Amino acid sequence: MSSRILQYLMQEGDCQDNEKFFSYVTEHAPKYGEEIMTLAQQLKQEGGLAIMQSSVLNMLKKGLTPVEIIDFTGFDKKEVIEIIKANTEDKDIKI
Repeated sequence: MSSRILQYLMQEGDCQDNEKFFSYVTEHAPKYGEEIMTLAQQLKQEGGLAIMQSSVLNMLKKGLTPVEIIDFTGFDKKEVIEIIKANTEDKDIKI
């Protein structure tokens, strides 16, 4: 069983409670515990990145400058610039 299979089961099975899912699989398939923890960490990280991206883009829409976004949120300067470049026409951001 790979983490891709577990991820597929969560997404296609419309998993409502990731922790319960991970606990169940860990209990019934303990030899996959390490893969399950890796997937859980990956999902948490992806969720954090999605929140960061959403926050940066919402602040841009409200008229904040990249410098103001970095100062206000404490987000990493490089990550903020990458988000802006990937999601806007502004490819020459000055900070």
